[in-house]
Amino acid sequence: MKNILGVLVLFSLVSIVSCETENKTNEVQEEVIGGLDTARFMADLAKVEASIDTEMPEKKDLQLAITMFSDYSIHFPSDEKSADYLLKASDFSHHLGQNSTAVVYIEKIISTYPEYSKIESAMYNRAHYLDFELRDTVLARKYYLEFIESYPNSEFISSAQARLDQNFMSAEELIELWTKK
Repeated sequence: MKNILGVLVLFSLVSIVSCETENKTNEVQEEVIGGLDTARFMADLAKVEASIDTEMPEKKDLQLAITMFSDYSIHFPSDEKSADYLLKASDFSHHLGQNSTAVVYIEKIISTYPEYSKIESAMYNRAHYLDFELRDTVLARKYYLEFIESYPNSEFISSAQARLDQNFMSAEELIELWTKK
């Protein structure tokens, strides 16, 4: 009788431990399947950052970095590094000639991280990219004016004001302006 009771107790313990292990395994699998494997994402991000930490990173590495940096900001929106990664994504997009995408990343920084330490340069770059790269002078003018109003003591004020003054000059007026200087 003792043997039967011992076997039943042992069987019960094995069943309980087995069920707990199975539940924990299912929870981990659901976390990986249903969401982001954070540890793996961070390891991949570190590899990407190492691959672009050269003098001349390859285009494919820059494109992958853009994607990873954007993904980071999506998965970790409250992390202070998210704004930095979005700024890097914007810079790399601009470098690759993807200027519309660069502006989109800057827009996200401005709307999501208004207290970001580099918001001033981000706002100037948005107007600058629209002006010089995308040739949208109407929108660039709007953003230059917004920038000037928000940061009247910025080191970029003279450049922004010069662009506002020159955007609406005819070719002849611009030639005359430059020949006087």
